[in-house]
Amino acid sequence: MKVLLSLTSLLAFQILVQAQTVTNQENWMEDALELLLENQEEESDRSDLELSLKEWIKHPINLNKVSYEDLDALFFLTPNQKQQIIRHREKFGHFISKYELQAVSGLDANSISLLNQFCKFDEQLVTSHATAAEKLKAGDHTIMLQHRREFTQPENIPKQYVGSQDYLSIRYRFQYKTNWYLGFSFEKDPGEKWGLVGDFQTIHLFYKGSKLLKTLALGDFHANFGTGLSMGSSHFSGKSSLVFQTQILQNGISPSRSLSEMGFLRGIGISLGKKNKQLAIWLSGSPVSASIFTDSILQVNYLSGVLLSGLHRTPQELAKKNAAIQQNYGFHFTLLKPTWQLGFILQKKEIINHASLTSLNNIHNLLNLQINTYASTFGSKQIKNINLQYELALQNWKEKAFIIKAIIPIHSKLDGLILYRNYDAKYTNSAANGWSSLGILGNEMGLYWAFIFKPTRKHSISLFADTYNTKSATFQKFKPAMGSDFFISYQQSFTKTFQLEARYRYINSEKNKSSQFEDPMIQLISLDKHQIRFQINDQFHESWKYQFRIEWVKAQNNTGKWANGSFIYYDINYQPKNSQWRFRTRYCLYQVEDYAARLYMPESDLPLNFANKMLHKNGFYCYFLSSLKLNKLTDIYIKYAYNYVPAFELKDQNWAEFYSLSKSIVKCMIRFKF
Repeated sequence: MKVLLSLTSLLAFQILVQAQTVTNQENWMEDALELLLENQEEESDRSDLELSLKEWIKHPINLNKVSYEDLDALFFLTPNQKQQIIRHREKFGHFISKYELQAVSGLDANSISLLNQFCKFDEQLVTSHATAAEKLKAGDHTIMLQHRREFTQPENIPKQYVGSQDYLSIRYRFQYKTNWYLGFSFEKDPGEKWGLVGDFQTIHLFYKGSKLLKTLALGDFHANFGTGLSMGSSHFSGKSSLVFQTQILQNGISPSRSLSEMGFLRGIGISLGKKNKQLAIWLSGSPVSASIFTDSILQVNYLSGVLLSGLHRTPQELAKKNAAIQQNYGFHFTLLKPTWQLGFILQKKEIINHASLTSLNNIHNLLNLQINTYASTFGSKQIKNINLQYELALQNWKEKAFIIKAIIPIHSKLDGLILYRNYDAKYTNSAANGWSSLGILGNEMGLYWAFIFKPTRKHSISLFADTYNTKSATFQKFKPAMGSDFFISYQQSFTKTFQLEARYRYINSEKNKSSQFEDPMIQLISLDKHQIRFQINDQFHESWKYQFRIEWVKAQNNTGKWANGSFIYYDINYQPKNSQWRFRTRYCLYQVEDYAARLYMPESDLPLNFANKMLHKNGFYCYFLSSLKLNKLTDIYIKYAYNYVPAFELKDQNWAEFYSLSKSIVKCMIRFKF
């Protein structure tokens, strides 16, 4: 039966096309992470995703013991593929070797190749229960020290910053097999004080079991259920070249191992499972940096000036640091059957200051399920080879958010996805990561189509079309009132070492250019953006990999004026065979006329870090990244990046001057494993 290509069927093809001749697993993960995170911010922590990929490679999942729920971790499998693996094992017995995967209905060559990297087929040995000391001795320990410093000419360091311009972090990670995880981290951003243990601290203890107790999380963790409309604490990157990626990759309760200061839960999370039933419960009190306003009549706390950046560099920012607590508790229940599942979620949130945490009023608010309450029902159904998914969420039992999607095999070489969402104007949920074209869940209605066409093994075409509009008028200038988004990508593998990719994207958005206070009348203006990319990958030697990319943008700014932007880069990756040294460099020239035509360029970075360089104005940019394995226990990573803008105009009301700007960034990391 033809496989239903969901979000990572495209991921599988794209990664394998670029990594067929790359034997080093770090190269493979870099290609995967760029596809998954290309819509992320300029600098972001990718610890959770990268560590999950490394865990699957180092500790492959045993397909002879795995359950359907365990297969949820393998994000490149569709629901139908997971069911077919379980059914094949139940019908014919345990897998003897990797070659037997070719007999599983619904598995194509790309999925089989990925399964061979992440899975094993031998019997798991039954080991005796180890003591805590034995687990600590037998487990994997990792310590990572990272430093980053920016040097800008002319220098522009705000005088009100209380700390140095250095970024510092210390991370410790422990893992025993695939059952026990422990870690803690300390970090400070540029401008912050280090203090005793950094400006930000995180710690987690996580257990994964196979009996009644499925997971136990203490400290910082994530909870993601359903499609993310009601409960989803992890970040979802949104639309990308992975056209079937429409929700967060991680599902259930998982440890928070990143240094992101927002979007995690802090407390305890437990999930239980028996046969076809699953129950998860969580209780969290995570810190929030903000000012708190209390309505003395309604006895309700409101936040103002929330620091979404997590930065505490000035006295004003320090005064807001961790001033509030985001209380969050709830449960999730799922009933699983071979061809369908049905789930329920209830989440309650309240914000309180530290002094009122144990007050009777706070306890009353926590027990009041009429306000700040989110409930949803979600499910999926396999109808022959069509997979349907839906979720209906309610905020305070009034405002609604609804999403439904279907993955449909149209032809043996063509698969489609259709997604419809309808979110009430007043629906808001900061602990959700559901699908949205506007970036923030709520006040949206739209229809999304996606297709993947693979006429031959060497050719692949993927595209999506999205139309949406806000359900109520908005006066925000930078938020679209309605719009459309079209994307198409073509990939061809000429040989095992030479690949080509071409992309085109068109975005139309109607925005309100009026001011709510100066002009109450809505004045919509239609803005267009065209974006073209051409890329070549060439593994011309077993130690050398070359990448070339050129990209153009033509966009209208908020006044309707057209602006152009373009860049071209050359990337060389050198890793000698049987060598502990690796080197990568890139040189980029760019020309951008207006901020509306800005471009983003993903690039390699230090482990557990992700860089997506924003290009604005005219200039050139280059970076050099090198890693050296000193011995079995120690690795060193160094990155130097340099950006130069020859001349740009700085305007004021009465004068205009031309400046040149240069910025250098130096990053280094040392990693110890024992």
